[in-house]
Amino acid sequence: MKTLIISDAHFSVENVKLALSSHPETRFLLFLGDGCKEMTRLMDFYPRVAFIAVKGNCDLFENDYPPYRTAVIGGVKVFLCHGNGMGVRHGGPESDVLAYRARKENCKICFFGHTHVPLHETVGSGEDAVVLFNPGSITEPRGSSDFSYGVMETDGNGNFTLRHENVY
Repeated sequence: MKTLIISDAHFSVENVKLALSSHPETRFLLFLGDGCKEMTRLMDFYPRVAFIAVKGNCDLFENDYPPYRTAVIGGVKVFLCHGNGMGVRHGGPESDVLAYRARKENCKICFFGHTHVPLHETVGSGEDAVVLFNPGSITEPRGSSDFSYGVMETDGNGNFTLRHENVY
């Protein structure tokens, strides 16, 4: 099962449309905040894709979305947050805080945004391991990163792969 992970669209959905058209078999879209209103409107055109979102610091008045949540995707429990308020700064993530929150919710993956910079790292080992994954920004990349998003593939038995893809 294929899931797209997108963050920091900042009120523009054109690159999101490109990502979705590159992956027509997408079953879930996880949105990590900053552009919830526009993403909600866009997802009306993709009824076969389940939309799960959290709000970011630029979604102040989007009360339909929580600041963080969990979801089970293809047998994998994941933690979603934007990152603001959890130690994530534009200089990089505070790995311990994110990993702690994911572990507290019994999640194997923590998806977050806010920095606009892609990241894929594992914190801890064995049963205590948590994958931290930031898809970067699909519309406003920072540093030397490209317009990016994440792709997760699951087999339904709790196994998964994660990767970054560039829009262009």
